[in-house]
Amino acid sequence: DGIRDLVRSRGLGDVYKRQIQYLSHNTDFEIVLMKILSDFMTELEALCNDPDIYSALCFPFDIHNLKFTLKRYLSGEDYAGIHYIKLGNYSPELFEMLLKEKQYNDFPDDLRAAVVEVVNEYSSSQNINIVDLVLDKILYPYWIVVGKGLGIEYLVNLSRLSIDIANFGMILRMKGFDRNPRILRLALIDGGFFPRDYLIGLFENDFISIIQMLNDDPYRKLFNGIDDRMQVIDIIEAYETNSRQLIHEYCSLANYVSFGVEPIIALYIKKSEELRILRTIYLGRKNNFSKDQIKKLI
Repeated sequence: DGIRDLVRSRGLGDVYKRQIQYLSHNTDFEIVLMKILSDFMTELEALCNDPDIYSALCFPFDIHNLKFTLKRYLSGEDYAGIHYIKLGNYSPELFEMLLKEKQYNDFPDDLRAAVVEVVNEYSSSQNINIVDLVLDKILYPYWIVVGKGLGIEYLVNLSRLSIDIANFGMILRMKGFDRNPRILRLALIDGGFFPRDYLIGLFENDFISIIQMLNDDPYRKLFNGIDDRMQVIDIIEAYETNSRQLIHEYCSLANYVSFGVEPIIALYIKKSEELRILRTIYLGRKNNFSKDQIKKLI
C-alpha cells in the first residue's frame, strides 16, 4: 500500500497502472518486476524487426545471470535473494554446467574473456566484488560493436556516453572514499570518448580538482548543483542523479527519428529506469526509509 501511495503521490498512477495492478495481487515483489519485464520484452520483440538489435538488448540479462552464477560458483554461497532473468540469449543452466566442469574457454565469445578474467582475479584476491567490477565493463563495449556493425550511430554514442559517465563516477567514488588505485585500473571501461590514460591521470588530482576539470561541456550537466562545500556522499548522490537525467535527455533525441530502431533502444533504456525506480521505492519502504529519502533516490 505504501508503494502504491508513493507512486500516486508523484502523479504516476496512470503511468504505472498495470504495475500497481500486479502489486495488488502479488506479495513477492521480484516476481512482480519479472512479470513487468517479461511483458515489456515481449512487446519490444514485436516492435523490433531486427533480431540482432533485440539480441543486443537482451545481453544485459546474460550479464546479470552470469554474475549470479559466478558468485555462487566462486563463493559457495546461495545468494537466495537473487533470481535468474530468463530472457537472455543464453541459458543460465549452460553457465552453471560450464563453470561446474571448469570449461571457461567454452563460454560464448562475448562472455569468455570476462569469465576467465573473473576466475583469475578471484583466485588471487578472494574478493567476490571482482565479479561486478569485471562484468560491469562488458555491456557498453559490446553495444558499440553491435552499433558499428549495424550502422546505428545512436547506439554507439549512447554507449560511449554511458562509459564516460560510469568511468567518471568510478573515479569520484574511489577518490572521495580513498580507495586503492589498482582497483581503478581494473574497473575502468574502454571505449568512451575519454581515453584510459587521461582518466588514470585525472585520478592523480585531488577530489575537488577532478570535479572542476570535468565540469565542462559536454558533461557540465553532470555537476549541476555540486560545489566543494558538499559532503562526498552528497556529491556522489547528486552526480548519480544528474547522470540518469543526462541519459534520459539523450534518449529523448530518439523522438526525432521517424524510421529506425533508435526509438526502440530509447524505450528499452527508459523502461529499465522505470523498473529501477520501482525497485528503489520497494526497498526504501521495506527498509523504513522516509518518503523524502526515497524521492531523493528516484
